[in-house]
Amino acid sequence: MNAKRWITVASLSVAAVALAWSLSGCKKQQPAAGPTHTGTVAAATVQTTCPVMGNPINKDISVEYQGKTVYFCCPACVDQFNAEPEKYLDKLPQFKDAVNEATDEAGAMMHEAAGTAQAALAGLTEQTTCPVMEGPINKDLFVEHQGKKVYFCCQACVDQFKAEPEKYLSKLPQFQK
Repeated sequence: MNAKRWITVASLSVAAVALAWSLSGCKKQQPAAGPTHTGTVAAATVQTTCPVMGNPINKDISVEYQGKTVYFCCPACVDQFNAEPEKYLDKLPQFKDAVNEATDEAGAMMHEAAGTAQAALAGLTEQTTCPVMEGPINKDLFVEHQGKKVYFCCQACVDQFKAEPEKYLSKLPQFQK
């Protein structure tokens, strides 16, 4: 084997050993037997497991994120968390309220948008202007045409519509397809 190839193989071997050593603290461990909570509200907000690997935390390994301390099992998990912190927030009890509030806010916004869209669609199918004079309609003044009510602003417009209904149908949302 030539010297260049030997150096490459040796370098790769050293890198592999270093990587294995740095990740050795991140092996998934089974949690100890026993209760997982104390039944108190305070216990529900205390972090006991690493958000990345699920192992018990090491209180000496932590970062501050959005004003809260996040603990990990090993330094490699800190790097993974820092790369994509939002990915792990649902696993952290100290962020549960923030996640729920964001979900509630998003749901409210979607509900409001759906209501606005529904109102807009209703406006497209509900007649609001007279087809003859294009002014506001009088809901008490209408005629039936092809099984649908057509509203007008005054009796003169009713008479004009009756004389030539096809001339005005394109202005009426209830006759649009």
